[in-house]
Amino acid sequence: FETELLHGDLRYSNIVMWHDKEHIIDPLGVNAPQIMECTRYIEDDIFTADNFADFRNRVLLLRNLFGDVGIDTTHMIDAIFIDSVLRTTSSILLGENEQIINRGKLNAVWLLELAEERNSKIERR
Repeated sequence: FETELLHGDLRYSNIVMWHDKEHIIDPLGVNAPQIMECTRYIEDDIFTADNFADFRNRVLLLRNLFGDVGIDTTHMIDAIFIDSVLRTTSSILLGENEQIINRGKLNAVWLLELAEERNSKIERR
């Protein structure tokens, strides 16, 4: 993967309007593939899915939308999985409530199911 310096924590709450311009705040720069920049948005949107079907539909819709704007989404599910594990680990270390931690674990399991589904399609080709 080609890496570049990313904001590293880009999400809705870190974008503010000031003097009619968007500004990114709270920089936590990291070197990573560019796709990792988008995963926080996706993770925020999929976190509240009611069931696996809803979760799967949200992930695939967002992957398609990001692909439509020119972002290479080949490894997006893997990137979302990494972000999910990092966020859940952080929640555990910060002692956040069990509901958030358990939801993070569930998201990771569902993302692994999506990755397995993708891998099965690749193997059949």
